[in-house]
Amino acid sequence: MSKESFCSPEIERLFIASILNYPDIYYSFADIINKNDFGTNVHQICWIVISDILNKNEKLDYRLVALRINDLKISFKNELPHNFTITDYLEGLTGIKILKENVEQYALELKKLSGKKHLAQAAKDTYTALVNSKSDLSYSEIVQLADKTFNDKVNIFENNLEEDEPIDLYNGLESLIEEQGEKQEQPGVDCPFPILQKKFG
Repeated sequence: MSKESFCSPEIERLFIASILNYPDIYYSFADIINKNDFGTNVHQICWIVISDILNKNEKLDYRLVALRINDLKISFKNELPHNFTITDYLEGLTGIKILKENVEQYALELKKLSGKKHLAQAAKDTYTALVNSKSDLSYSEIVQLADKTFNDKVNIFENNLEEDEPIDLYNGLESLIEEQGEKQEQPGVDCPFPILQKKFG
């Protein structure tokens, strides 16, 4: 796993496999894990489609997930094993032996990596702001600029916790499809839910 990307395809794979194998546990994590916590397109799209299916009270089946993804005309040539279709991949995930008691740990690890990724992006944005700042800023103004830039970025993630309106799971999916194949950091939520507080306080 790259220190820079803060992405673990294996953890993502195990988490998606867990939901496919135990659909009933989805609601334990639906408010904690979001699409921006995934660093790979294939797992991000899988999570979006799985969420849509379960939130519509449809029966979750890997074939249905594959069908919905195929309807979106998405290709994952660089992310799936050679000659694998999305149906092959999802069928393989359902065959992974997952212990139900381990799913929480997968979710926590996924969220931890996501938090690191978003904090790292906030730090990069702060650096960029400082590089582009006026040369005649005082020390105090420099500190204020850095503090505001970093905190504004972090607050984007935290404010998402306060959304009361229903979320359109397919919102932004078109642009995501167009940008797949390009590595880019996207904002998400590092949230203080009880399940996370239990581990991190």
